[in-house]
Amino acid sequence: MPPVRLFILVPECDAEGESPWDWVQNTQPWTEQNDAQWNGSGRLGATWLPSKLRIIHRERSGDFYDFSTHPIVSPHAWDVLQGVVGESVEALPVHIVNGGPLLLLNVLDRVPLASGSETSCRGMKGLATLIHRFVFREKDLCGKAIFRVTGEGVSYYHCVVAEPFKKSVLAGGLIGADFIEIDWHPDPLAEYEGGAPVCVSHVVLA
Repeated sequence: MPPVRLFILVPECDAEGESPWDWVQNTQPWTEQNDAQWNGSGRLGATWLPSKLRIIHRERSGDFYDFSTHPIVSPHAWDVLQGVVGESVEALPVHIVNGGPLLLLNVLDRVPLASGSETSCRGMKGLATLIHRFVFREKDLCGKAIFRVTGEGVSYYHCVVAEPFKKSVLAGGLIGADFIEIDWHPDPLAEYEGGAPVCVSHVVLA
C-alpha cells in the first residue's frame, strides 16, 4: 500500500513568496476569553462568540483567507469540503465588518509527532513552532483528511491535509490555497507491541 501523501495547507504565493490573495485581520483587542476560543481543542459551537474580522484586500479574492491559526473559507468552499472532512471540522461563523459571509474552520482531529521528529523553538514561550522532520505513526493518519499536529512542547499552527482534501479543492475549482507536500517518515518503533517512549528533538533558536 503506497504511503499517505500529506500537505501543509498554506495561502497560494508567487515565485517571490508573496500572496496576491485577500486575507483577514482580527479587529478585536486580546482578551482571555477570546484567546481560550482560539486555543480550544474540541467543539466550540455551543459557546462560540463570532469574532469581528476585517478583509484586507489585495489583488484577488479567493475561497481561502489566511488568518494565522485557523483556515477561513467562503461558504462555497465549505459546501465543497464538507463531504471529505465529515465530522472532523466544525464550521463557525465570523463577523466580517467589511464584507462576508465567511466561515472559520475549527479542525478537530489531532495527530501527535512520533519518535524521530525534529522541531525548533522561536518565541511563543519556548514552544516549538517549526517542524523540520515529520514522523507519524501510520495508524494515527488513518481516515484523516485534515488535522493539526501535536506533541509535547509543540505549538504548530499550520493545518496538514491528506490527498483527498487536496483533490476536493482542485475538483471543486476552489482558489487561494496551496499545498506544500511533506516528506514525512513512518515511526520505526510503532511495530513493537506497546510502542516506545516518544522522543522529539527540540532546538531553541536565538
